[in-house]
Amino acid sequence: MHIPDGFLTAPTAIATGVVSAGALAQSVRTAGKSLNERQIPLVGLTAAFIFAVQMINFPVGLGTSGHLIGGALAAILLGPWLATLVLSIVLIVQAIGFADGGITALGANISLMGLVAGMGAYLIFSVLVRLLPRTRTGYLAATAATAWASVVAASVLCSVYLLLRGFPSEVFGVMVGLHALIGIGEAVITTAVVGAVVQARPELVATRGHLPAAVMTPSGRVSARRSRAFVLLGLGLSLFIAMGVSAFASSAPDGLESAVLRAVCDGDEACLEERAGEAIFDAAPLADYAITPLSGLVGVVATFAVGAGIVGVARTRRGVARRRRSGSDTHAPVR
Repeated sequence: MHIPDGFLTAPTAIATGVVSAGALAQSVRTAGKSLNERQIPLVGLTAAFIFAVQMINFPVGLGTSGHLIGGALAAILLGPWLATLVLSIVLIVQAIGFADGGITALGANISLMGLVAGMGAYLIFSVLVRLLPRTRTGYLAATAATAWASVVAASVLCSVYLLLRGFPSEVFGVMVGLHALIGIGEAVITTAVVGAVVQARPELVATRGHLPAAVMTPSGRVSARRSRAFVLLGLGLSLFIAMGVSAFASSAPDGLESAVLRAVCDGDEACLEERAGEAIFDAAPLADYAITPLSGLVGVVATFAVGAGIVGVARTRRGVARRRRSGSDTHAPVR
């Protein structure tokens, strides 16, 4: 669901850019306040994993493919604001390094995959998990339903953007219908990953309060060595997916492209390219993920480094500011 430059009007691009920039700034502030030192690598790891899995388009039938959005995955593991931060990092790296999604459409893409599919997913999950039994099965059922709903919700907003651009009304039904199918794949992947993390490191999951007590680590403390092993294993898996498995991705058009081809272009790919327009930024060093193994390596390393780096700096600055305030209070004159 990466929108190219030509699919948006200028007012839509500007408005979504402003909203997304504000949400991103708030996400960074939240990271500085809420994360402890051992959670910092999890932010980078989640970004790297989502980047890797997004390189794999899976077929959904009807000549269409889809890929993980990851908003629900990030929201359930990290919470709503950090989910927005993680998806923003992934989308920025994709747009600048790989020309995946338009530069002028960055705000719109963040609004779809970070705000709606991420922050919106957290709200959906919070409701569902309270309605279902407080068991591991109930938790994972809420995860699956949330992941599916997040994709459909994002496709609805994306359709609105296309209608504002002058696309025919038929694009709405086709777009939402195709993404209802893609959402099934999203639900399967998200549930599998969340289930694995809950099994291995439940104490790191932001929504662990909804898990039954029996699932949580009895001691409440985990060694630094185990934390490093978890991160290294996750990074290794992300690299394996991005550098190896992604070579077998489906070549069929993704949900957005397929919807435009069906509802607007009558299957004419030249029409699709004309609608997408010329990329505003064409200096991406690995455009279209040229040289798959290298693209996977660069993308995973970049998203992990940027994700962990941003939250690490935010947390450090927060700590420095707190110490300065504490110091000034200590030396303040007594009146």
